[in-house]
Amino acid sequence: MNGFIGKNVEIDKEVFIGDNVYLFGPVKIDRGVIIEDGCMIGKPSDSQYEQLKKKIKSPRSYNEFDEVADTKTVIKKNCYVGRLSTIYSGAILQEGVICKDYSLIGWDSTIGEETKLMCRAQVYSWVLVGRGCRIGGLCGNDSKMGDNVSMFGYLLHFLREHGGGRRDPAPTIGDNVIVGMDSKIIGDISIGNNSYIAAGSIVTKNVPANTVVTFLNKQCHINDWKGKLRAKTDVK
Repeated sequence: MNGFIGKNVEIDKEVFIGDNVYLFGPVKIDRGVIIEDGCMIGKPSDSQYEQLKKKIKSPRSYNEFDEVADTKTVIKKNCYVGRLSTIYSGAILQEGVICKDYSLIGWDSTIGEETKLMCRAQVYSWVLVGRGCRIGGLCGNDSKMGDNVSMFGYLLHFLREHGGGRRDPAPTIGDNVIVGMDSKIIGDISIGNNSYIAAGSIVTKNVPANTVVTFLNKQCHINDWKGKLRAKTDVK
């Protein structure tokens, strides 16, 4: 088995770790976890990389990576991490999380129980995801979503000015929301429970609970929607 396992890594029994897996910093891996080939767990954050620049002594040594990634990364029971996925330091995967191949989870993000990240899903930093969600799109920094959300679009923070180094406002998604393919939810806005954001929509305003959104901020109560959703999603 090639790769690297840092000195502060804790691995429980009945864990499978594939080839060329890199584990940096204080990583805790619970029973029943599967990590496939080519994954990187505990990858240093941007601020930790700044420390790394001052410590590098050898172009082929990962010891410095292990030293600077000092935020604990936790992968709880029965999680699955598909091949070539990256999980940054400080991330927490609750029980039963599935990350398909090429998934990305940023630093200090938490993924709720039984949530599934589809192939190439991207969850960036300081993101909070509830339980039982399905993510096939991009969740930008600081975005939040409740339970049982299906998210196949983009949750984007509002950029106030050019450049990085800031934590800009980001969307909050309620429970049981569907965010359709290629839709974009932008800025410090909230999407109410049981709402449906149609594929390709752009949302820049708050959305009440039980609402269908189409096109650019066009809203309709879910009971007044005349499309195919109505028979399945009536709210009493």
